[in-house]
Amino acid sequence: MAGVMHFGDDEDTVKGYSFKSFKGKEGQKERIGFVWEDDPKKLFSGVPVHYSDKYFICKSTDEKKAVCCTYSYDGNKPRWRVGAVIAIYKMEGNKPTGYKLMPWVFTDKMYQKLKTAGQEFPLAKHDVWLTCTNEKYQTMDINSCRESIWQAKPELRKKIAEEALVIKKEVEDNLAQDLSIEEIKELLGIEVLGSADAASDVSLGDVIDGL
Repeated sequence: MAGVMHFGDDEDTVKGYSFKSFKGKEGQKERIGFVWEDDPKKLFSGVPVHYSDKYFICKSTDEKKAVCCTYSYDGNKPRWRVGAVIAIYKMEGNKPTGYKLMPWVFTDKMYQKLKTAGQEFPLAKHDVWLTCTNEKYQTMDINSCRESIWQAKPELRKKIAEEALVIKKEVEDNLAQDLSIEEIKELLGIEVLGSADAASDVSLGDVIDGL
C-alpha cells in the first residue's frame, strides 16, 4: 500500500469508480468465453431500460404503462440492456497462454446475434471468436469454437467462476439506475407537483445565524 497522501483542492488523481465494459477494437479478433457459476440459465443479466442522459430501468408493467413509456422523448421505447462476465484469452496461435476477466454490457441486438450463435453451439459450453467490424457501433462477427477453454479443467473452471462473482455484481449494478417515478420525471423535465425547492422560502440570513 502506498500510504496516505496529502493534497489540496487541485489534485487530479482523486477520481471515483469508473465501470469499464469490454469494447472491441476495429479489426481485432478476440477469443472469449462466457463465465457462469452454477446455472447456465444465469449466463446473462438484463433489464428493459430507457436512456435520457443516463440509463434507467423501465417502470412499466403488463397492466400499466409508466411515465417513462408514455412521455414523449427520444428514449421512451424500452430496450433491453444485457451484460455478462467474459474470459478474454491471450492466444499464441491456437494455444491459450493466459486470460483476463471483464464485464461486457451490450444491446438487445448483440444478444440476438449471440443467441443465434448459441443455437448450434451453446454459449455455456463453447467459446466464441469475436471480430469487431465497426468500433463506433460495436458491431461484431461471431464464430463459435468447438470447446470452452476456461472449463477445460475442473480446478481452472472453479477458480475462474469464483473470480467472476464480483464482476457479475458490477455488471448488474451498472446495467441501469433504478430511479423512482419522481426522479424519472425530474430527469425528463416533467413538472412534479409539490416538488418546489423547499429552500426557496428560507432566508440566507437565518441560515447563517443558525451556524
